[in-house]
Amino acid sequence: MTARRGGVAIVALAIAGVVAACGSKEPTHTPKGGPISCRADAECALMNRTCCACCASSPSAIPVVEREREEARCARTSCQACPPGIDCPSVASMGDFVARCVDGTCKAVPR
Repeated sequence: MTARRGGVAIVALAIAGVVAACGSKEPTHTPKGGPISCRADAECALMNRTCCACCASSPSAIPVVEREREEARCARTSCQACPPGIDCPSVASMGDFVARCVDGTCKAVPR
């Protein structure tokens, strides 16, 4: 009887160890299979234009580190002047969105 209790205890400890190990592991991929680009909202930032773009685009969200790289690259880029009187399309306002980390991906979410 004692040997059986010892065996049950060992099995219970092994199961608990597997559950703890699996439950604490952070995901490395999004539900769609892509790599995780964020784990918290603070790791995401809104943007609405790229280097040398004359017109803003609808807000999108990217990881903060990627935005910082883009800003540094743009600072080193020499852009041509935009044509006078350019007719830019109407786009959503940055103030209407917030950057959120959703399932490991940065997204621009309406406020």
